[in-house]
Amino acid sequence: MKKYIIFTDLDATLLDHDNYSYEAAQPALARLRELGIPLVLNSSKTFSEMMGLKKEMANFDPFVAENGSVVGWPKGDNYLIETPGLEYSKILDALAPLKSKYLFKGFDDYSTQDLAAEINMSEYKTSLAQERLGSEPIKWLDDEHLLQLFIEELEGMGLQLIKGGRFLHVMGRVDKSTAMMSIVKQYALKKNESIFTVALGDSPNDKQMLEASDFAIIVPNPHVRELKVNNPQCVRAQAPGPLGWNEEILKFLKKEGM
Repeated sequence: MKKYIIFTDLDATLLDHDNYSYEAAQPALARLRELGIPLVLNSSKTFSEMMGLKKEMANFDPFVAENGSVVGWPKGDNYLIETPGLEYSKILDALAPLKSKYLFKGFDDYSTQDLAAEINMSEYKTSLAQERLGSEPIKWLDDEHLLQLFIEELEGMGLQLIKGGRFLHVMGRVDKSTAMMSIVKQYALKKNESIFTVALGDSPNDKQMLEASDFAIIVPNPHVRELKVNNPQCVRAQAPGPLGWNEEILKFLKKEGM
């Protein structure tokens, strides 16, 4: 028996790029709840940020935070947290000597007030974004031709640089797809069912997840370069953000006879 799991990015995918609302996706979200199809939030957001959103959405499925650096598994009324990537403190230690060679600014360098202004969020929500466990978003302020040298230095320390919708993310050698497959494996073992994965994303840090899924949905984001994905089962939503998300999920469910 086939079991479906939906994996979705948040910012500029399920959540509107400008106001972070998912209101336009409510019809599809309600239908997924009716059908009992797990919705796994797979985002660059932190554990602290996602807990509030998951509670608001009444979502009790596993989740992935910080681009695959953090995986949360439901356990009673709480979550068991795994950090398959490098710990946050070790990432900051690795970045410290590079600040004398390159110009960049990480979340740890911002005051909460300044970062809130940068990302157009309340100071409370921004403080949650700064509670990191396994990755450091940075704003690149140096010449573009130096970025490759920076990336090579990171790789020499067992780190990688992932491009998100707004920031570059320094993290260990994990990504959204590795976390997705870990969750799929656990569902398959528990349910003894074939798992069919649907993934939705908008930016380069979603690319591996979209390519590893059985069915990929690219949600257009006018603020980033058009995403190209190597997956024969891939469609591109007509509308950006939660409106496009809603339309494509409902179309997929209808196609599958649901």
